[in-house]
Amino acid sequence: MNMGLLLKEGDQRKLSIISFSLFSAWLLSFPFEGQVLYALVKKANIDETTLVLTAICSHFVGLVVTGFWVKRQDTARITMIASSVVCLAGSLVFFLPFSALWYIAIAAMALFAGLFIASWGFYFKTYSRPEQRLQTAADVLIYSNIGMIVI
Repeated sequence: MNMGLLLKEGDQRKLSIISFSLFSAWLLSFPFEGQVLYALVKKANIDETTLVLTAICSHFVGLVVTGFWVKRQDTARITMIASSVVCLAGSLVFFLPFSALWYIAIAAMALFAGLFIASWGFYFKTYSRPEQRLQTAADVLIYSNIGMIVI
């Protein structure tokens, strides 16, 4: 059976908040000028400027591209799942000794993070009624920052 049919709209909203918050906590603590990235860069004794600039530019591209690509919920879901896998795999690269692979990994992670964040906008628009949207936005900001602090 389709899981979406089994869940009520409120449950879908809660699941979307949880998924966004977990992903965003990772995003804030790692590729998007996060403390984890800075600690790994400091440990490798390299300049973080190029990595951070690459991450920001790639993230922007991912956000823009998603607006043209994701038009349906199933596309958003697939994009979010694929993005999670790419970002997890990319994160593991940073536990290897420094190499050019770090730049490729940060670019891929940031691009797919942009895809994830923009795809989540579909769930935000679909499952948060207009009168709930401010509360949903506040929830994801609070939970994402709590997650970042924990990480």
